[in-house]
Parts: sequence; C-alpha cells; structure tokens
Amino acid sequence: MVEYFMRTWFCRHCGRSNTTPVALDGRVTCEFCKDVIRIQPSRDRGGETASQLSRVGPTNPTGA
Repeated sequence: MVEYFMRTWFCRHCGRSNTTPVALDGRVTCEFCKDVIRIQPSRDRGGETASQLSRVGPTNPTGA
C-alpha cells in the first residue's frame, strides 16, 4: 500500500515552495526550514474528502 504521494505546496512557516512526499494523514516536512505541518487536499485537483463534499450545496438546486 502507498504511504505517501508527491505534491508541490507552500510552507506556512518560511513561505517557500516545496515538492516533497505527503503522508496519507497530510503531514509534510519543509525541505528548507524542516518545519513539519499538515496540509489539506487541493480542491482544484479534486482532492476533496467525503466530509468536504458533504458541505457543498447542490449544483442545480430545485425550485430555482
């Protein structure tokens, strides 16, 4: 089973762009400042979790 995936992200601590492995729980380590943080799935890339999708309203509401 895959335990991580690669993603480009910006460090909240030092502001630099990183392309590092992301653990399945969202933990990443900045390759510059070595800060360990958690990042969220990218909504632009379809990375929504089930709980995030449940908060989105209907795309074509009835009665409009």
